[in-house]
Amino acid sequence: MTDLSAYSGRVRVRVGGICVENDRILLLRLQNFGAAGHFWLPPGGGVQFGETLEDALCREFAEETGLQIAIERFICANQVIKPPLHAIEFFFSVKIISGSLQIGTDPELPSDKQRIDHVEWLTWDEIRQLPPETCHNLFHNCQTLADFLQLQGIYHLL
Repeated sequence: MTDLSAYSGRVRVRVGGICVENDRILLLRLQNFGAAGHFWLPPGGGVQFGETLEDALCREFAEETGLQIAIERFICANQVIKPPLHAIEFFFSVKIISGSLQIGTDPELPSDKQRIDHVEWLTWDEIRQLPPETCHNLFHNCQTLADFLQLQGIYHLL
């Protein structure tokens, strides 16, 4: 069973970075997470007290991928209310400015319970072939990469 105690029982504010290069989206795979035992999502994480969304995203992106980014624009918000999880997520379009891609860490978790096991550039077709329960809900209602890049507004996963 997945241990969600580090993320559950509270409203969590998260940021995520949508990074697209050569028609591929940079995604992380978390092991031991979700119903299928793994889960793909854009790099990002929790906002700390006193931190702006933008600063949190730059910090999280560096921690998880080894890459430094510049934020281009706000894309959309997403609400996840799926007990024991409750998160409000803000997604931004980002571009890489330096660094080398690597599998990073989640400082909220102890070293022996890290979940990031893969960081990869995936094409839209590769993402669409993933079972829906193994990837972030933002990918579910878009048919093309162009559709995905035009997301705006607030989405809900209840």
